[in-house]
Amino acid sequence: SSKKVKEQAPSLLCLVATVGPGWVAVCGYFLIEPMGWRVFLVCTSIPLVVPAILMLHFCFGSKEEINTKPSKEITEVANGLAQCEANGYDQNPSAEDKNLIKDEEIVVPNLISRTVKASLFCAINHIQGHGAILLLPDLIRDSNQEDGIEKCGGAIHGTQYLIIAIISGAANVAGRLLGYFLKGRVSFGISQTSFAVLLAACYAFLLMKLGEVWMEVAMGIIKISFSAMILECYHIAADPSYFGTATLDTYAGISSGAAFAGTAIGMALAAFLNPYIAVVCTLVMSVVQVVVVLSMRKLR
Repeated sequence: SSKKVKEQAPSLLCLVATVGPGWVAVCGYFLIEPMGWRVFLVCTSIPLVVPAILMLHFCFGSKEEINTKPSKEITEVANGLAQCEANGYDQNPSAEDKNLIKDEEIVVPNLISRTVKASLFCAINHIQGHGAILLLPDLIRDSNQEDGIEKCGGAIHGTQYLIIAIISGAANVAGRLLGYFLKGRVSFGISQTSFAVLLAACYAFLLMKLGEVWMEVAMGIIKISFSAMILECYHIAADPSYFGTATLDTYAGISSGAAFAGTAIGMALAAFLNPYIAVVCTLVMSVVQVVVVLSMRKLR
């Protein structure tokens, strides 16, 4: 891909990914209580076929349809350099001419250190955000029990479904849009450090148990901050200036794999631990995230 496409594709991919949480949140609000979880699962699974249809229609063409011919400008430059070499001339092609013939190779120092930092950054980000998906209903049920709603173990009811839909859907979309707006306008050090500190502060705030309303406000801020930060995970995975051109696929794949592991860890913490123990564990990792972001400022 061209440089322009490489810069825009991760942002577009991240923004389109917000459609999923929004769809699930809307289906959850309108379907779970009146129709049950089986209908909910069917409706949330319908969009799975959409990407396959779009990819088959737009992305996979025959070889004849793919234009692999070099542009006229590239051909002229390449032929000129070849002619100089054949005639024995001492030529020093400009960097611009070299880039027309092939992409400039980027070699980065401290590749292992960069990969470890990127992996931690992506993994903790996914622990914070995806763990909150299950953590929010658990915290609401815990609040219901403290308020004396003992029926069905403090089950979620009424407007609480709408609150979950807003936090899981609308806050997620707002965070992605915020991250897209800040990208290129505010430096990595300022934006990501601010979000990392805000996430740690919100998880610490949850431990104060100030009531359902304040808990929901904190979870909303957590979802917005997570969604704004995840955009940087997409960009890191597609950035040859961070991983180098020759090593991009391998080491970006490692950091992306760490992100998927973070999703599993975040979900497991929320599913199998007491919600406030899960909050403490995520708070500790959020503090580590602040340190990781500070160590990455000069790399981004």
